Amino acid sequence: MSVIIPAIAGWSIPAIAGWMNGKRQRGHLRQYMTRIDEVNKNSNSQDSVEFSRQFDQIRTDIENSLGEGNISESHYEILNSKISEYLKTKE
Repeated sequence: MSVIIPAIAGWSIPAIAGWMNGKRQRGHLRQYMTRIDEVNKNSNSQDSVEFSRQFDQIRTDIENSLGEGNISESHYEILNSKISEYLKTKE
């Protein structure tokens, strides 16, 4: 029993922590995707300079979140490509 309990705890604690971190990161990903989509929806009522400025601000926020560990590298790539895609269609 003294071997089984530490083994289970040694496996389950990192698994639970990883699951919670992944859930937190996905929440940040959803927030940024919502911000990106809102800026894109409002693009018709904005000039291209304001549109680009808003996306630059979101990019800065995303880079800060990556540095703080709030999003993963793959989430960063997804968000960055989404912004690039919208900026390309606006040009």
